[in-house]
Amino acid sequence: MSRAKTLVTGATGMTGSHTVQLLLKRGHTVRVIAHNEDERSMRLQELVFYGNARVTEGGAVDLLQRLARIYLGPNADYPPAAMRNIPRLGGFNLRRFLHEY
Repeated sequence: MSRAKTLVTGATGMTGSHTVQLLLKRGHTVRVIAHNEDERSMRLQELVFYGNARVTEGGAVDLLQRLARIYLGPNADYPPAAMRNIPRLGGFNLRRFLHEY
C-alpha cells in the first residue's frame, strides 16, 4: 500500500511534533513547516531521526509561494492544532490554496 505524503505545520509544538512522529512511525512521507526558532533545532532533529521527513523553515503564511512548488499534491494536511490567536481568514485562505493546487 502506498503511504501518504503529508504536510504538517506547527511541527515544533507539542501536538505537531507528536503528529509527525506517529506519521513517520507508520511509514508516511512527511513535509514539515517549522516556525519556532528556539525549539526548532532540537525538536526537528528528533523528528528527522524518525524517518522520511523534509523540513522547511518559516511560517505557513510566509511560504505560500514555496508551498506551490515544494508541497504539491499532499494527500493530507495537519494544521497546527495547538496554536492560538491565528487569524481565521488566513487559515481559510491557506486551505483553499492547498486544495486548489
